[in-house]
Amino acid sequence: MKNFLSHKRLLQCAAGILASLGVATASAATNIIYIIDTTGSTQPLIDDWKAEITSAETLNELTAVYPGARFGLASHLDFPMNGHAAAGEYAYKLEQQLTTNTAVFSAAVNGLVSGYGGDTPESQLEAIYQACSGAGYDLNNNGSYLDNGDIPPSNMGFVKPLPATEMTLIFHFTSPLVYHNYPEDLSYPDPGVVNRPATLAEVVDTIENECNTRFFTFVPANEPLPGMLASTFGFAAMPFSYDMQTGDALNYSLMAVGSSASENPAEILAEATDGDIKYVGPNLEGLDVAIREVMRAAADPESPCDAGEKLIILPFGSYCVPI
Repeated sequence: MKNFLSHKRLLQCAAGILASLGVATASAATNIIYIIDTTGSTQPLIDDWKAEITSAETLNELTAVYPGARFGLASHLDFPMNGHAAAGEYAYKLEQQLTTNTAVFSAAVNGLVSGYGGDTPESQLEAIYQACSGAGYDLNNNGSYLDNGDIPPSNMGFVKPLPATEMTLIFHFTSPLVYHNYPEDLSYPDPGVVNRPATLAEVVDTIENECNTRFFTFVPANEPLPGMLASTFGFAAMPFSYDMQTGDALNYSLMAVGSSASENPAEILAEATDGDIKYVGPNLEGLDVAIREVMRAAADPESPCDAGEKLIILPFGSYCVPI
């Protein structure tokens, strides 16, 4: 049987014990970064994404679990060359630096508009890398970041090096799960570029070591199509199951035809960072459930507490406290 104390009483007990020991307390900081695929393939979905991400329910749940959380936003289309995207589009854009002001964050989310994107794979890997590193990408290595396709250096707002107590959750919304430069493609984004874009190995290293990241991909699926091809790139359609009675989003692995699920970049990123892939309904039904699952896993994957509760360990016992 779980033990329960009121949140106020528990904090009073904990504060008294720690104060008697001369121990100062501080909450671990949490960064929550949304990376949004705004290409044409997500155009029918983006309005629902914006509404759900900025809903009071979603924001309140996140800030209740992570008091003082900072929210950041980035978007990606693809490199505007070699047929990957239209002129003027981009492989990565910082939309909003990390902020505790949810109104400012929501305004940035609501300002997103869909673009084009010329082919099925997109610049997901480069966007994830840039969101964490802010390194920029000078394609022709001429010292300028103003040429076609270049990504100027940016600052999401991280303190570098990131303190060990500071955690970053990256929520990537993209569809379909088909990525450029995996496997590494020397013709991407264009055979003539001098510097190469980020590889999957570089992305994993960066988000683990620079940003202390748990990586979660949210994939909307329009209907269950197991075994059918989602594109000409050899990937099976996104397997999806949605429980209409409970509202639960059920997870299935995206399988490359003739290969293992671990070969998909989204799964590799999730496995490397103790993250996950969450499949939700065509209009983001079940997103609230998926986010609650993410919050519970990120807080403590071994916690015995239910969603909406937090495990507190004190000298006189362990308690699941309603958040």
